[in-house]
Amino acid sequence: MAMKITGHPLPPTALESGRRPQAGPTSRNQGPSGHPPRGEAVSLTSGAAHLQALVRQVAELPVVDMERVAEVRARLEEGSFRIDPQRVAAKLLAFEQGRARL
Repeated sequence: MAMKITGHPLPPTALESGRRPQAGPTSRNQGPSGHPPRGEAVSLTSGAAHLQALVRQVAELPVVDMERVAEVRARLEEGSFRIDPQRVAAKLLAFEQGRARL
């Protein structure tokens, strides 16, 4: 069976400008306001919902633990702050191993 092709699916103005026409409010995924029509819902996977909860929790954390800073500063001033190289190495390894899983 032969099929006759008569023209291009895009209107001439779209061809001249070199871009596709924007979907209007009649798009099946959007209502007149650009949002999904009422009655349609979006659901997140459990992983996405968990990630969203983690993002909220991290956003609530302070950037710097000021209590810890004050404690270290006081111990430095009195000369009682000691660095445990084994602990530092273990923490660095754990950090890098965690990054490798990402």
